[in-house]
Amino acid sequence: AGSGARRWVEEHGRTLAFVTNEDGYGVLRLLDTRTRRNRIARNIPKGLVSGLHWAADAPVLGFTLAGATETGDVYTYDARRSRLTRWTASEVGGLDTSHLVEPELIRYPTFDDREIPAFYYAPERASAEAPVPVLLYIHGGPESQARPWFSPLTQFLAVERGVAVIAPNVRGSDGYGRSYLGLDNGAKREDSVRDIGALLDWVASRPEPHQNRVAVYRGSFGGCLGPPSPR
Repeated sequence: AGSGARRWVEEHGRTLAFVTNEDGYGVLRLLDTRTRRNRIARNIPKGLVSGLHWAADAPVLGFTLAGATETGDVYTYDARRSRLTRWTASEVGGLDTSHLVEPELIRYPTFDDREIPAFYYAPERASAEAPVPVLLYIHGGPESQARPWFSPLTQFLAVERGVAVIAPNVRGSDGYGRSYLGLDNGAKREDSVRDIGALLDWVASRPEPHQNRVAVYRGSFGGCLGPPSPR
């Protein structure tokens, strides 16, 4: 551990399937155990992949795929033909999922020139002529991560109430490497709060969110990342 040495744990099969966390999305990758090269599986919708399981006698992979507008369904993927098949349609209480909001992955500048990632759920009605209220949805942890899971609260606010929801992954969030994870440790904890201040500046720079109608929803560690001190 910590030496940087690599050890191959599976060389019996031809293809090894694994998922990488890339900007909060779960990206399915396939590694050729002979060439030791990997590739992104084609034709997989953006979302969160889990529960990988190969068929016993075919190059077909089973898994669960979830996302911001889907609660999670069972799929199979033919790795030879890059063919995706959906097997279930999970219950969403009769909602028309075509009206649900898929977030935009944004990055906004902060005080030290870093780019902070965030998921931005913008209502369809948002525009410069009719700016909408904003909710900052701050995750706990601090070593956690906002990811595009299906959230009934987020979708209700964006679709039914016309509220823009922004879920930032300020410094200290998981999923972006060890260096980013440690940027809020100890005396640097206030820097995470300053990242929220920078997000408020980003909101003020955009025409469709209403900069004077911003609320903060948070819990656990997110509770200390409320409105920042005056800058």
